[in-house]
Amino acid sequence: CPPDPCKALEDSEIRAYLSEMPTPDLIVVLDVPIDLAQTRMRKRSQGMPESFGDQSAKRLRRIQRLLDSQVELFEELELEYITTRNDSDVAESCEQIASRIERLKSG
Repeated sequence: CPPDPCKALEDSEIRAYLSEMPTPDLIVVLDVPIDLAQTRMRKRSQGMPESFGDQSAKRLRRIQRLLDSQVELFEELELEYITTRNDSDVAESCEQIASRIERLKSG
C-alpha cells in the first residue's frame, strides 16, 4: 500500500529528518490552487488517484495545510526557499526560480 501523502508528520519527525540531511541551498515550493490541482488530476490519463476517492477536495485542502506548516518550519529554521504559484505559464515559474538561484550564486 503506498504511503498516505496526507499523513501528518510530527514537528519532531520533520526536524529529525532535516537534521540528518545537508542544508539545502534552496527549497522550491510549487503552490497550486486546489481547484486547479483537481482539474489537472482529472485531465491526466490515470485520472484522480484512487486514494483520493470522492474526498479529493478535502484531501487537497489537508495537503495545502501541511504545505503551509512546512513553509512555516522553513522560516523558523531560516532555510532559503521560494514559493511560486504554479497556476499560470510554466515559463514564468521557471524564470522566478532561475532568478532566485542566480541571486544565491552571486552572494
